[in-house]
Amino acid sequence: KMNKKILVYVFCGQVMRYYYSFFELYQKDPLVKETIDTIDNKLKDYLGYSVWDKIRRSNIEDISIFKEQVLGNSLLFITQTVIFKLYKSRGITPDYIIAISLGEISASYCTGMITLDMAIYILVNRAKLLNGNLRENVIYKVYADKDYYKTLLKEFPNLEVGAHTSDIDTILCGLKISECNAFEKRVSKENVKFSKLLERSSFHHSSVEDIKDEIINLKIESGLPNIKQFSCLNGKLFSSSFLYNSQYLYDQMRGMVDINTTVKSLFNEIKNSTHTTN
Repeated sequence: KMNKKILVYVFCGQVMRYYYSFFELYQKDPLVKETIDTIDNKLKDYLGYSVWDKIRRSNIEDISIFKEQVLGNSLLFITQTVIFKLYKSRGITPDYIIAISLGEISASYCTGMITLDMAIYILVNRAKLLNGNLRENVIYKVYADKDYYKTLLKEFPNLEVGAHTSDIDTILCGLKISECNAFEKRVSKENVKFSKLLERSSFHHSSVEDIKDEIINLKIESGLPNIKQFSCLNGKLFSSSFLYNSQYLYDQMRGMVDINTTVKSLFNEIKNSTHTTN
């Protein structure tokens, strides 16, 4: 057995808060500038404008611009790809990658499972479809175990589980704004911690079924990843029998993000591999 530490990258699914630090990197690091310019030029072919310029001209305190899906999605893709390439240029690559929701696009590009052109194609079309399907769909993060949120699902029929992040916190979605007051009173009454994340959304929720045909009809091509990559839909490793295609994209957008199961799968994979951890 090899005695080495295991390096795992986690590609998040939400826009990074301190993205403005990349503005300085863009000016000072040639690799960062080249990476961002390449991605931005490919995005411009689809959108007709520079996403990077639009983000740089915006007020960094004003996050409202990211209500436009394609801007937030593009920014996440750019920043994650830049970080990956910076570490790679310094000889650092992970043994495994876990990617959450939107972060799966940049992760799949970084592992070589899809090309850059394919990643941009998926990113732009995914963003446009979701933007056109936005609806009143309030998302909460609730810090409680599975038994507790199951009682909430019974009391609030519109609720759905969007993500199972751990044994003690869950993302719930589907409430109407008019239901929020009753929901928050119900949860607060039992001193359960919660936070409201969004009021309008259309992912990891049954509303994605309305755009199923459009997603399935996307022409997605992929190959095998050169770094082991886990799906947060089911905790499986991508392989020749489990590839990134349009059916998978739909299942991932419609289904629940199961980070808890994926992390457990990661530890089982490490345990059963030739590696041992320090």
